[in-house]
Amino acid sequence: MISHDYHIKDNYLYFALCIGTMLLKSVLIKLNLDSQEGMAILEEEHILRTAGLPEIDRMYLTSMEGMAYCIDFQGNKLWETTIGNNNASFKIAMDDERLYASNYSIYCLNKENGDILWINETFSRKVNCNIIYDEQHFYCGEL
Repeated sequence: MISHDYHIKDNYLYFALCIGTMLLKSVLIKLNLDSQEGMAILEEEHILRTAGLPEIDRMYLTSMEGMAYCIDFQGNKLWETTIGNNNASFKIAMDDERLYASNYSIYCLNKENGDILWINETFSRKVNCNIIYDEQHFYCGEL
């Protein structure tokens, strides 16, 4: 399975690849668009459905293992945070200081260190949708 999305930075294509049927393994690939050489910059013993949200010097993503990650474009893990037991949604959002991710709750993480700032646990089912927000509210849905 190839990731739901991708991004391009400095002549590199970033995308996730999931391999397996019962025992799943995923890699986040950094592919040189000139030489067509690729390298795995993040490995996960579960499903990565996204190449993440990129910023100037880093990207943020989640795995279905229930993890949120911040890595740089060389694959150095800047932080990782557990967000629930499993199956975190690949649909995340961010503002200048915070990352918003979901599992069976909505998690607000500090983008610099991955600390959980708050959790909204008012949902009765899995949250697996786009997260959008304005100055006053968050909007999302349950399965």
